Amino acid sequence: MDPAVSISAAHLLCECDATNFATLLWYVALVACGSALTVLWQRWGASVLAKGSSTRWAVGTPRHLDAHHTRVVKGVDSVLIDMDVKHEHIFELAAQVQEADATWSPTTDSGAHASIELIGTGPGDPQLLTVYAVQAINSADLVLADRLTPPAILNLVKCDMHIAKKTKGNAENAQNELNRLGLQALREGRKVVRLKNGDPFMYGRGGEEVIFFRNYGFEAKVIPGISSSLSASMAAGIPVTHRGVANELCIATGQLKLGSDSPALPEYRSSRTTVLLMAVSRLPTMCTDLQKRGYPENTPIAIVENAWRPNQRVITADVQTISSVAKEYSVSSPATIVIGNVVSALSK
Repeated sequence: MDPAVSISAAHLLCECDATNFATLLWYVALVACGSALTVLWQRWGASVLAKGSSTRWAVGTPRHLDAHHTRVVKGVDSVLIDMDVKHEHIFELAAQVQEADATWSPTTDSGAHASIELIGTGPGDPQLLTVYAVQAINSADLVLADRLTPPAILNLVKCDMHIAKKTKGNAENAQNELNRLGLQALREGRKVVRLKNGDPFMYGRGGEEVIFFRNYGFEAKVIPGISSSLSASMAAGIPVTHRGVANELCIATGQLKLGSDSPALPEYRSSRTTVLLMAVSRLPTMCTDLQKRGYPENTPIAIVENAWRPNQRVITADVQTISSVAKEYSVSSPATIVIGNVVSALSK
């Protein structure tokens, strides 16, 4: 064979081998990329399932308020409650629990990825919300609140929201209404945020709501908030403890469950500060009870109304006169009552 022909054949064979080798390398690279993309896709899908309803809005969940939800007026001090909505709230907690559908399971239905969080909103100033509270509000599918939640905090809500008319004489019905709506949303697999004024576990009925949702298979997560029992006096420049003046602190409520006896007020101690929550409506009888329990008539009292809000007011008097002064100035809830010598401790 001609040497030139042999060299050309060998050169052609090398070119074919190189071409096949390059093709093999491209094939291996494509397979590797495909495997990597498959793993990433699986991990993304798992993360979406883990997040549950917090991502549901991204695939088309309505983010607007319809006729069945309370409309919030974007203003400084106004919330418009839709009076046309008919609420079925004549339920008792025990009756609601008994109505539980035995065939429904949160581990097998859409509720498997639902969540309920009881969020403390503090005394009312949005700047006093915790970082967790803001994040929870921003990622919620449904926010439940009541009429005492200030507009400045309600204005942060971007999802569906319902505001219960928790007025005097209607507190139980409103509470049951919120529980029912929360349970319904959980069964739909939604992320529910229940806004609780102050701290959920400081006279906020947070424990009752934990038990209620637990009876249906949902464990509520409770997030603390700044309680007005401590922060309201601070807004008024009153320290609840002060060396040489008060070294004890007693926090009590002025309002018990409907039909219960009036709460027993603590005995008088000159070194004690007493803070009363939800007690404004009982001021006349409360002042009489205080004097019966040894409080001198000149014991200082302060009422901090709408603490940390633009319309905050501080009314000061003593045990003997505070009831008439509060009536004169039309003091109303939300208000915190501080009793003791600390009220005048920092007075100039």
